[in-house]
Amino acid sequence: MKPVARTSHSSECGFTLIEVILGIGIAAGILMVVLFFYRQSELLRNRLLVESSRLSAVRLVLERLSVELSAARRCESFQQGLVGGPDRIQFVKLDFPKAATWTNQPGAIGATPFRLVSYSVRASGGPDGETGLVRSEEPLSMHTSAIPATPIDPSVEAVAPAAPAGMAAAQVQFLRFRYYDGATWHESWTAPTLPIGIEVTLGGESLPAELSPEDYPFELYRRVIYLPNYAADRSYTQTNALAMGGIAP
Repeated sequence: MKPVARTSHSSECGFTLIEVILGIGIAAGILMVVLFFYRQSELLRNRLLVESSRLSAVRLVLERLSVELSAARRCESFQQGLVGGPDRIQFVKLDFPKAATWTNQPGAIGATPFRLVSYSVRASGGPDGETGLVRSEEPLSMHTSAIPATPIDPSVEAVAPAAPAGMAAAQVQFLRFRYYDGATWHESWTAPTLPIGIEVTLGGESLPAELSPEDYPFELYRRVIYLPNYAADRSYTQTNALAMGGIAP
């Protein structure tokens, strides 16, 4: 009986070099696509976080301004209840009196619930190099000689405050005020009485030097704030003017 001859196969089990290179190329391509979409999702996430932070800061500023301006009024230590320009404002608000004034504790003499508040935009950077909206607050004394700050002049160019105390919002880079007297909107306010309303406009990007505030090209956040104390303040001014024999504004 003859042994059976084995037939030789022309190919062996396994991958050729071309197949290996092709598989590596496909895997690398899939990895590149995955990394690209991951990078895009990361950029979108960071953009959403920045926008969310900016929106939260804008809401905080608008809500705080609304509450504080609703308490704005005149006091004897500050002849004008509110002075403002297009990009800054300074006003006196009535705050809750301290507990010491209720119980006649030491240090209560001369203390008042009036606070001098100011808002402005630090455009060129302060001592820390940061820019953005700055809020400062100082107490007012009962005595005129103890006024801690000078009322701002809207006709003078704004100067960045140094080391302000209060709140800073770097996400807010654009600030604009307009003042309503019941008939017309004004870019600044120096009248002895309070305006009826104030339009506040905030933006997250700085205003380009070649553009005017009316041509601000970025997204805006705007609110008109009503000042409820304007009527009482106007009545107070008219009463004093009549008592002095003058003409009320």
